[in-house]
Amino acid sequence: MRLVSLCILLIFSFACKDKPKQNLSSTDYTSIKAVLDSQIIAWNKGDIRTFMKGYWDSESLRFIGKNGVRYGYKSVESNYLKHYNSIEKMGQLSFDSLVFTEISGKDKVANVTGQWKITGTNNVGGFFSLLFKKVDNNWKIIVDHTW
Repeated sequence: MRLVSLCILLIFSFACKDKPKQNLSSTDYTSIKAVLDSQIIAWNKGDIRTFMKGYWDSESLRFIGKNGVRYGYKSVESNYLKHYNSIEKMGQLSFDSLVFTEISGKDKVANVTGQWKITGTNNVGGFFSLLFKKVDNNWKIIVDHTW
């Protein structure tokens, strides 16, 4: 099992380094990257509520993690506030190996995959796949699959 996981990690890492942006306009890439950058800044300041502004404020928002699926903006926000209730617990967030891919130009849907890492009291990390959609002229995360 570990060998399979390692192989997937290596394949993912090489793929990400070779393809940072696929068929996404420069404007959309810059806008989505700005959402991610603002989330990192907010997280590293200990500000969950500002971090959450990158997500779609809807009951249809989905967060898929190791404990299952969480539905709705308030549910996702409450979970973050519960588990990261201090700046010490939050640590410092960073993203790496980001790949941006347009899924539908007509519907303004894009996918971003990458690696996340939190350094601090508890060093943790993993991978994510985010589905972004342009909502009211702003790019928002509508599905977050983090593992």
